[in-house]
Amino acid sequence: MVGKSLRNLFRRKKEPGEPSSGGQKMISDGDENRAGKSNVSLHSNSPDYDECAFCTEVARVLLREKKEGDRRFMLSNVRQAADGGCSRCEQFLVRVETEVSDRQKLRDFPEGDSRIYMYNHFVPAVSVGPCWVSIYRVEANPDSISANYPNETVQMQPNTNRVDIQRVASWIKACNESHRGICHHTSSPWLRFEQTKAEILLIDIQDMCLVVTDSSRRYIAVSYVWSLDRSRLTTTSATVEPLMAKNALSQTSKYGSRVPNTIRDAMQLASLLDVRYLWVDRLCIIQDDQDHIHTQIEAMASIYTNAYFTLVCRDGDDSRGICGLGPPSKDRQLPIFDVVEYPLGLKVYMEPWKDQVAMEKFRDPRNYWKRGWTLQESHLPHRKLEFGDDIARWKCLVSRVSEDREVAGAVSRDGKAKYGIYSPFPDLNAYTILTGDYARRYLTVPEDVEKAFESILQVFGRSLRRGLTHGHPDHFFDGSLLWQPRNAVQRRLGSNGKPLPTIPSWSHLAWHGQINFQTWTELHDFTYWTGVETSPYKKPHQALSPTTTFWKKRVSETALSRIESRYYADAAYSLLHQGAVEGSGIPKSTEGLDDSYAFRHFIEIPESPIYHDRINWDPVIQFISERVYLTVGPRISVEDNLVDCLDASLLSPYGQLVGTICINANMLQPGHISTNTSCELISLSKASVTRDFQWGKYAWPEWHAAHQHCDACETKRYCQADELWRVGDTYHYVNVMWIHWREDGVAERKAVGRVIQSYWDSMEKETLEVRLG
Repeated sequence: MVGKSLRNLFRRKKEPGEPSSGGQKMISDGDENRAGKSNVSLHSNSPDYDECAFCTEVARVLLREKKEGDRRFMLSNVRQAADGGCSRCEQFLVRVETEVSDRQKLRDFPEGDSRIYMYNHFVPAVSVGPCWVSIYRVEANPDSISANYPNETVQMQPNTNRVDIQRVASWIKACNESHRGICHHTSSPWLRFEQTKAEILLIDIQDMCLVVTDSSRRYIAVSYVWSLDRSRLTTTSATVEPLMAKNALSQTSKYGSRVPNTIRDAMQLASLLDVRYLWVDRLCIIQDDQDHIHTQIEAMASIYTNAYFTLVCRDGDDSRGICGLGPPSKDRQLPIFDVVEYPLGLKVYMEPWKDQVAMEKFRDPRNYWKRGWTLQESHLPHRKLEFGDDIARWKCLVSRVSEDREVAGAVSRDGKAKYGIYSPFPDLNAYTILTGDYARRYLTVPEDVEKAFESILQVFGRSLRRGLTHGHPDHFFDGSLLWQPRNAVQRRLGSNGKPLPTIPSWSHLAWHGQINFQTWTELHDFTYWTGVETSPYKKPHQALSPTTTFWKKRVSETALSRIESRYYADAAYSLLHQGAVEGSGIPKSTEGLDDSYAFRHFIEIPESPIYHDRINWDPVIQFISERVYLTVGPRISVEDNLVDCLDASLLSPYGQLVGTICINANMLQPGHISTNTSCELISLSKASVTRDFQWGKYAWPEWHAAHQHCDACETKRYCQADELWRVGDTYHYVNVMWIHWREDGVAERKAVGRVIQSYWDSMEKETLEVRLG
């Protein structure tokens, strides 16, 4: 039943004397105008169309009779149909109301109305203003429609209390038989990771004990969240030998009764799938042996990549277990989803929006997606069996299937491997997605921040001849220093409440929160899409010019090593940014690069993966720089909304706008640094951006800052900001870092910003040697 809140939210009140609506109600004059003056009837006398024209249009899109639905339909049309008795439109309105339950999005609905768009390109969906309603065909057997509708995503009702193990086994079998050479037994040296030479501990499901072996055995790796219950079993120096005794892990044994529920259920699942061995960090790493911990962390990438598959347990921590496997596993309680009968004989499922309880659960720092260690565990494996919301899902490099949703007629979605950080060229886009995700995650032991990311660095580093330094690729080092916070970020603190001494302030690994890596991809956009012959994206958007040389050293050593940022010094890169013809020296084909992409210019790519030895680099880097002092001005706003929340103006001693700064923390709030604060800035590099697009200026806080400082805008003569952004010109600037000094003479990062180069060149500057930690 639709409640009063829905009717108040989406229904307009009847005017006095207005006739009541009937089943044949037409679009009103007002709605006709908004719908492009279309005389669309919401109901038809034709039995084939089952009365409601809107529902019929949705059905035609789902049946792939059309790629997109009729865009003349408005939300008011659905209201009229619901008023006229269409129960499907009633449910559609409920679904939209649920999506906008926070009421904030309603401001995007002009007079409570909005145009409706229908798509079936990827996931079939209907969008209403700011809302997306995902809709799926419902079929008991997806193969029954595969002949006429191949690769159609369909909804299926899983068994409400038990996982269909035979169906899960069929997914694994299909991947075993169809994806050989991609997901497993691959011939590509890039898609595989060399097996660790170290011995590892595995759980022997048959003998119910730990065994020492090499990684060539067929085993399942398990990814999960540790509970805070310290009474649960872990392997230590004192227990490792007893746990190797046969039946030491059986449920009735001294140790077996302390095995967490999730691990116990994982052992049961492995047995059901006829896999004898299991790798679980809690039991397969000796938790009080630092040498063993170090060896296993070094081998983590190998362990997860070379596993038969990885079992990902997303529901709760290890005390919850995996529900639905049968005794002793707990039964699951899946709801039976509502099936809506649509026209043309179609059955439809409207995916519910996450309710408030689910959203709060997602924000919980103990949630699987919020834990630091689970990032590499979920992204490194090529094959994963996931349990989330008590539903089983299979994901490999070419396939996505689940108990409740499947692609009709095929397990594979597109038959292509997803390389990501396994790419033979440094895919910065894939890497920054992971680094940005990792920055938002929590660690029980803060000192583990580099350890928990080590495997990602190992895999990504194989495409870099010079490796990485504290998470920053040496090849792109100058530009990598320019990351900025997307919202307020906080320094990661150690167990003692102080900043981690081994993680430098200039590294993204030292900070927790939402980090913006847009400068990484824009300054190093050496690939481009070839799909549009005249695409403006073929031309690099930004270019960086190094102004200094950075040096680093190993911990406990004095000899300095140059950080070779060769990317910017490459002749092809330099010529291209001076207007040279594209394509010179570009490889015609590279493994891992889709056919629709190409290289703008030559870039070093190793002939085979490089496995770098782990080096403990000192957190302090050294370089020569120039220093100036400027003043922090007002925060920059766009229509009263802050640009990324934290941008502020940089002002000269005379109050002139000369640049912008993106603050690391929420310093401009009470109790923190305020406006009119003097800041010490050092130069990092120079850069330029081509002003090819009129709308491009809106992405740059400099334009908004200039607009705020413009007095002429009040007289509406012109805006001084437009002097800064003239289409066709090039904007030149200096990348700067706001620093503060520690007592030991080492500088630390406070923020990163830009100063207009013409002003920088006119200032008196001091040259100094900087030790940045």
